[in-house]
Amino acid sequence: MNSRLERLTLAYNAVLGRRLRRVIWMPLSCDTIDLVKAFEQPGFSYSGAVRLIFGPEEELFLTWAHHAPMTLIASTEAECWSPNTLDRISASTTSPWSDVIGATLNSVDLYLASPSYLPVAACHTLTLHGGSRHQFWVGTGYGATLGEGDELWIGLDQDPDDLRTLTLLKTLRLTPGPGSIPRTSG
Repeated sequence: MNSRLERLTLAYNAVLGRRLRRVIWMPLSCDTIDLVKAFEQPGFSYSGAVRLIFGPEEELFLTWAHHAPMTLIASTEAECWSPNTLDRISASTTSPWSDVIGATLNSVDLYLASPSYLPVAACHTLTLHGGSRHQFWVGTGYGATLGEGDELWIGLDQDPDDLRTLTLLKTLRLTPGPGSIPRTSG
């Protein structure tokens, strides 16, 4: 297993089964003004990162690698970005994204796009207490076409345009029952 995939797997295993408390979009500061309205939509793309907060000590920082091939990585802001490069905008409570706040992360599917054998996208499946289910994607690419690209595409309850060309690399999920533990397949 390569180190980027290992790092993504470890990061996701730490938050599977946890409730999503907050979503923070982190665009490059120079792009923020043009993107504020886009953040209220169910799908958009930008250059930067996203922070998913599950609890006081449980968060996931997703961005793209700064060198080819572009891949989705779990990292820290300090490892990938210079200080004060990224802005922070919380997902709006009046946008479609409010539906996933408080939902439990049940599974994550990691995808690759040829010719890369590294992850370029993650599809998150979350469930609310009432049983309604939502999926959201975070992937590298341009717009809703994933693969080689230095932007993140974010999609809520919609698939990327090129889903048929992506290959499922790995599925991480909880096994139902008391004391559920993360399981990996793929």
